[in-house]
Amino acid sequence: MVLRQQPRVQAPNPILNERNTNYKMPHKDPEKLREYQRKWCENNPDRKEYLREYRLKNKEKRNEDLKQWRKDNPVKTQKSRLISIWRYWGVKGDLQAIYERWLNTTHCDVCKVSLEGKKCMDHDHQSGEFRHILCNSCNVNDFWMKVKTSSS
Repeated sequence: MVLRQQPRVQAPNPILNERNTNYKMPHKDPEKLREYQRKWCENNPDRKEYLREYRLKNKEKRNEDLKQWRKDNPVKTQKSRLISIWRYWGVKGDLQAIYERWLNTTHCDVCKVSLEGKKCMDHDHQSGEFRHILCNSCNVNDFWMKVKTSSS
């Protein structure tokens, strides 16, 4: 006699039922995430200490894993790095949309030369407003801005 395993029935997720359709995970909202982490640390002081010790003991392994992840996910790594740099520079606006434009731009916005070399993201240093995707030459030489402002 052959016994067949019964298929597993997955229990319904109480978070995603019809009553909680507007539920937002705490990690999607930075303020809620910080509040969640603060409360978790208050309620789990021993776990927090354990995690700190684990990170210190396994530093090399964690670094190797991170290097491997970066190697396996070059697109995510590049996107994360660029957006972090732009945020550090003080660029304001929708950084996801700017990144998509940066990816899809094939020619300099000013001189229309093909962007086979270094792509540069131009922004206003005072307001942080994004302006153009430029070739390295236009980014280094701001002659195009002087021409543009004098003709206005």
